[in-house]
Amino acid sequence: MKYGICVGAGHFEVAARCGFGYVEPSAAAMRAFTPEALRDARAKADAAGITIDGYNGYFDGSVSLYNDSLERIAEYARGNVAVAQVLGGNYFVFGSGGPRSVPQGMERERATERLLQVADVLGAEAATIGADIYVEPLRYAESNILNTLKETMQFCRTLGRANVRPLVDVFHFYMNGEDINDFALLQPGELGHVHIARPNPDRAAPDSADVDALRTYAAAIKRAGYCGRVSLECSWAKGLTDDSAKAAVAAIAAAFD
Repeated sequence: MKYGICVGAGHFEVAARCGFGYVEPSAAAMRAFTPEALRDARAKADAAGITIDGYNGYFDGSVSLYNDSLERIAEYARGNVAVAQVLGGNYFVFGSGGPRSVPQGMERERATERLLQVADVLGAEAATIGADIYVEPLRYAESNILNTLKETMQFCRTLGRANVRPLVDVFHFYMNGEDINDFALLQPGELGHVHIARPNPDRAAPDSADVDALRTYAAAIKRAGYCGRVSLECSWAKGLTDDSAKAAVAAIAAAFD
């Protein structure tokens, strides 16, 4: 297993210093950087001795997934690919709860069909650099479609594109009240990526007090055959400090190892 953290360029050094193996910044944030700023961000990661493995935050709100053309969406996707060509990384997380939520008045079946087309476009553009798209189920409070692991598994299976696979986020899974046994429905190699925070409405970084709760999820994830990356995606109400970061990575490692 490899443990990373979702942070921007300003925290690459603390991530490396505190024991994380990679960083996962926001694609939407990084694409707003100038070419020079992107090169500087890459230099920061290199100097810190940490890799940029992938990206969350796919869409920045400038594209309408339901109203814009698929070519416009492909053009946007190529912008994210261009970021990865500078910074590195071989995956993109497709969460983006607001942009993907079904507009009022649109039939769910039609919305699902459109999102399948969008995911196919994202997968095709990611494939040009050998990257994957991980579709993230989001809690009901953040989106009205692709909320559960089961729903997202079926979505990806229907699409049938090898580089578009489901992600599981422990926080969203917990908040939705999903059944831990749903992990057993995953086929070997089907789960693409994991996001984690402590299973609590505060979505805080875990510490030693959360290890037992996390072990339940970790065991189910490992039984599904997953042995890849686990990214800490959480809130930092008291700020991201060395102490809190070290406690978090230690808790995650204790739960999974």
